Amino acid sequence: MSAPLSSPFPTPPAPLAPANVVLPLKQVLVVSDNERLATVLEFNLRPTARVTLFLATADNTSPPSQQWDLIIVALSYSDTEPIYALARAALLGQAWQAPLLVISDRPFPSEPDRHVHHLHFPFHTEVLQRRVQEMLA
Repeated sequence: MSAPLSSPFPTPPAPLAPANVVLPLKQVLVVSDNERLATVLEFNLRPTARVTLFLATADNTSPPSQQWDLIIVALSYSDTEPIYALARAALLGQAWQAPLLVISDRPFPSEPDRHVHHLHFPFHTEVLQRRVQEMLA
């Protein structure tokens, strides 16, 4: 009887969690000046994140105070400033505690070292999903 052959490939590491354990979804806050745009973002991000919407134009209360894994400021109107949308959502203090993705048709300087990124509006959903996955990794 011959000895079993050893594999030239390394043994794969043990999984981090059992296959039946569901890891918690990342918390994403979408601050927008347009309800339809916010809904499109929620629809496209729902498989990978728990999304909370906040309309910066409505007279509603602030979003729930919690630790966000990502804040997305999605602006469809050229005259809306990202800082105004964050102030309206009472998030100026939290803006630097989570990565920030600004979606706007106006130029906005990305600062990857500070976790501030820009995505041009209109955008392709594949680009949005890839960017968000990179930022949440």
